[in-house]
Amino acid sequence: AIVCAVRGYPFVAVMSKGNSEERARMMTALGAEVILVDQLPGSVPGQVSGGDLALVEQAARAVTAERGAYRADQFHRDGNWLAHYHGTGPEIWDASHGAVDAFVDFIGSGGTYAGVARALKERNPLIKCFIVEPEGAA
Repeated sequence: AIVCAVRGYPFVAVMSKGNSEERARMMTALGAEVILVDQLPGSVPGQVSGGDLALVEQAARAVTAERGAYRADQFHRDGNWLAHYHGTGPEIWDASHGAVDAFVDFIGSGGTYAGVARALKERNPLIKCFIVEPEGAA
């Protein structure tokens, strides 16, 4: 959203109503058009199920087709994790002068975790990598 705003490109974020309200507000504040997709009946508010993600996927494909848009699709394009493999991971290694014992991340698309963990473990296979999610997190 930030890059699109700076470059003058429209950005549309398609997300589940199960995502946090803060996430949608942040995207809007960054200049994105936000399309919120209803959750499946019986889904838990504040939690996005696999079925909810399937509805988001369906809506995102429809928006892409209707608008003739390019879809970055952070969940399925290698550019997501590769950006962190080539950028964030080496930055952490260099900034710490290689004194990394562990890397802890929360999961969104998984790209940051996958890229950083791979980059760090190539440098030192003994580095421990963990995923955390605060209890009650949306």
